[in-house]
Amino acid sequence: MDLQTVVGFYIDSHDGLSTKQVVDKVQKLSNHLISIHELYQWGIKDLPKQSTEDLSDQEDDEFWITDVNKSKEAFDDFIKYIETNGFDDEDGCCIVTDSSNRYKSQEIDIEEGNIEFVRSFEIDENRFCIYINIEVLYASEIEKIPSAGLDIFCDMNDVDNDYFEFRV
Repeated sequence: MDLQTVVGFYIDSHDGLSTKQVVDKVQKLSNHLISIHELYQWGIKDLPKQSTEDLSDQEDDEFWITDVNKSKEAFDDFIKYIETNGFDDEDGCCIVTDSSNRYKSQEIDIEEGNIEFVRSFEIDENRFCIYINIEVLYASEIEKIPSAGLDIFCDMNDVDNDYFEFRV
């Protein structure tokens, strides 16, 4: 899959979100993205479950998922990981800690035009990032993904460096 337009979705538990609330937001985002998959034909990149090593130098075509059912499975795995490894801190905010580094953050800066990513699902203690690639449309043709009322911050950039921010 060629990178064309990358969309980042960011859920920050420091906004007062418990583990249950983060899981709920990710589940609703998953359902929303699945519902618009046919229109946007997005893909995600998911590394092998047992992989904790850096695979960023490998040929990554095998890691792209465009099938909606396999994408749903990848979202479900991410949700299960949050449920298993997440806990609420003293302020009631979700924190995820796990030594396996399955979803270790390598957060990219979409605003700066960095649209290459290692995996679609990433966690940095209390920030949950989900990246999708839309190969068939440019950011200027999309401008924003239709809102689902989830109040999730998103940004989008493409190979022409057309940048947009919005909420779903």
